[in-house]
Amino acid sequence: VLIPKGATLGKTAHILAQNNIIKSANLFLLYTRFNKLSSQIKAGEYRFENKNTIKDVAETLTKGAVIKRTLTIPEGKALVEIIEIINQNPHLSGNITIPLKEGEILPETYHFTKGTSRDEIIKTAKLAMEKALNEEIGNTYTAEDFEQRIPISEEIDAPFSEKFARELVKME
Repeated sequence: VLIPKGATLGKTAHILAQNNIIKSANLFLLYTRFNKLSSQIKAGEYRFENKNTIKDVAETLTKGAVIKRTLTIPEGKALVEIIEIINQNPHLSGNITIPLKEGEILPETYHFTKGTSRDEIIKTAKLAMEKALNEEIGNTYTAEDFEQRIPISEEIDAPFSEKFARELVKME
């Protein structure tokens, strides 16, 4: 069951009753108001067992025990393939609006809830890559630092390797 962001308590009770999670929307409203839980109910996608008491349902919604989804970006994928993986996920929302460059996304499995924006996944993956680079290098260089100092367009050959080594020494 999906409780949308911004849903009122009445709307939430209606959704729960409509999906046979609770028998009575009115009883749910009374219970949550009497126990001062109205403002504590969290939006999200929830899974409920067949038989639930109003107390159990209210507890689940106030804990925010939402269903977690995963998106895996495998190693070795090109940027165009990564974008396709993200765009094909039906549980994500919106379009990718963040500019991307090859190598900015960390191959990893990311956890999210239904309705998370594609841009949020991109931000998380970019930050994860920066963190991984920082840990590997032992400094606070970003991917942009390397791109500015070492042009990607140069051919990878012996002279390039020497230039790369000289640039690394300059950064220290």
